[in-house]
Amino acid sequence: MRTIYVDMDGVVADCNRTTAEAYGIPYDPAGEHNWGWVTLKYNELHPDAPITHGDFTRLTNRVPGFWAKIPFYPWSQDLVNALDFRVCVTGDVNWRFLTKCVDHSHCPAGKFATLVRNFGLQTAKRAIMVWDRKQDCCKPGDLLIDDDERNRVAWREAGGYTYNWRAIGPCHPEGFLQAQDCIRWCLENIK
Repeated sequence: MRTIYVDMDGVVADCNRTTAEAYGIPYDPAGEHNWGWVTLKYNELHPDAPITHGDFTRLTNRVPGFWAKIPFYPWSQDLVNALDFRVCVTGDVNWRFLTKCVDHSHCPAGKFATLVRNFGLQTAKRAIMVWDRKQDCCKPGDLLIDDDERNRVAWREAGGYTYNWRAIGPCHPEGFLQAQDCIRWCLENIK
């Protein structure tokens, strides 16, 4: 049985909002934001003490419950429902969340708590949390939906297929269209 793996951060979970709060900068959901945007905005506000993306873990670990506060994008429930429907109707595929955790004890528990809050316990139990190599979960033919090129390249090298999720903000009009395209891609690639 083949498995569809869905990345959380940037695909279904809106880490930018919670990260902006952790960094103490205003969050504007109207545009396409990525980690680079958050770092650039922080550095504009604090030119005397700039940060890099590598400072992400250090800063977020100081925020109580950071990982448990992460909201999900508006299209995330549609994506989960479509994957659940596919599993229920055909039984020829399985699906799981696959997410990397930072090196802090609050991260896996917080990610699990936010999955339970948004999707319920049964869906949250589908989560696999890794600290390094997502491709270690890949069997030949498995599918990965991810917004990180490094993860997609490593997954393909392990014999899987990948969907290039474009990281877009929660108000972007193409969010639901991308979710529909992703579902169509999954159906086409499961033989």
